[in-house]
Amino acid sequence: SRFGIFAITEFYGVYQPEEQLRKDQFMGQAHLTFALLRNLRINAGAITDHVDGFRPTAGIQYHVRSGDLFILFAPRIDLSQGHNGELFGFAEYTPRLKGDWKLYGRVQGLYNQNLELDIHAFSYVRLRLGVSYRTFRFGAGANYSTYGPFKVHEDEYGLFLGALLF
Repeated sequence: SRFGIFAITEFYGVYQPEEQLRKDQFMGQAHLTFALLRNLRINAGAITDHVDGFRPTAGIQYHVRSGDLFILFAPRIDLSQGHNGELFGFAEYTPRLKGDWKLYGRVQGLYNQNLELDIHAFSYVRLRLGVSYRTFRFGAGANYSTYGPFKVHEDEYGLFLGALLF
């Protein structure tokens, strides 16, 4: 179809109650997409997170699939509240192992710039390595995040579990 939906939701937190208010984080965005060309789409939708709240957004998406490799690049811009500009992309590699089982590897990156203040707002690299079974993915992960104009680093390691809903 020329029309589609692109959505991403992330939530992560800590187990220590005294740290939860400071470190619990969420982000969710949903876009309606329209295909201009085979691999190029425009999108419009909304994003919400624990820092800037709810805001409308628009952007483009370019994707390529070649065998077991899928790459998506999706820059976007907020249409209100500071006009953050964001570069987002990921690459997934999922070669078949046996039956419904596949190796699962993902590299995901984001860079968010506050265009009104011309300062770095947030950036990250997310690494995942594991397996997938049908629509479920699980394994080991690492998150490398950088916050604010002073680029404060926060690195986290652990396990991940994911599911494809559609």
